[in-house]
Amino acid sequence: MVARDSGLDARIDLWLMSCPVLGRKVEEAILADLAAGARAMGARRLIGEYFPTAKNELVSDLYSPLGFTETGRHDGAVRYALSLDDPRANVGVEFIHTASRAVSAVA
Repeated sequence: MVARDSGLDARIDLWLMSCPVLGRKVEEAILADLAAGARAMGARRLIGEYFPTAKNELVSDLYSPLGFTETGRHDGAVRYALSLDDPRANVGVEFIHTASRAVSAVA
């Protein structure tokens, strides 16, 4: 979820993932969607923040591999930015819809 920030920035308001999807390219798909939303708002840059807690330590290095650069630290939080002109913010993601299987229950 992105929200318009000051100037030409859009801020990632919430990035929530389940542990089993980490490292399975889901991060890139989410980034593509967030970047598209930010562009639709007229933003030129996407801002993300990492707030360290015991539960989110697994994603402490989420932003750097996606092309974000650290722009500052405040009260333990780390702030990152990614230009929406960066090729990593323009990854094409294809979503494939699969047919659901009907499950029969035997009483």
